[in-house]
Amino acid sequence: MIKRLRLYKAAVILAHALVGWAYCGAIIGVVFLLGVFSLMEGMLGRPISEIVSEIALPDVVRAALLGRPNQYRQILDLVTALEAGNWIEVGERLVNSRQDEQQVAAAYLAAVDWAQKVFQV
Repeated sequence: MIKRLRLYKAAVILAHALVGWAYCGAIIGVVFLLGVFSLMEGMLGRPISEIVSEIALPDVVRAALLGRPNQYRQILDLVTALEAGNWIEVGERLVNSRQDEQQVAAAYLAAVDWAQKVFQV
């Protein structure tokens, strides 16, 4: 139960961070779905391929969740590297995407702050 709550909180942080830092003309609702569903595998204990086959999702989200390269996968990979503290990968992804490091960091910190407030009991 605690593990799933942590995963849920992480998914909310990820979703909010993705929304706060959508780029490449990404659609906010699509990016939010991507963030929420990115951790469903851990929450449900099932492979993501099974989960996405049973749920109506935009094709770009399904593709990104299955690891297929697209702009949404790039966003997910960047935020995932940021969450993991993989600073070398974050730096490389920022350079490759030509995104502003301070903007990305601010969006992620705002997401963490927002999630802290949402999950306060």
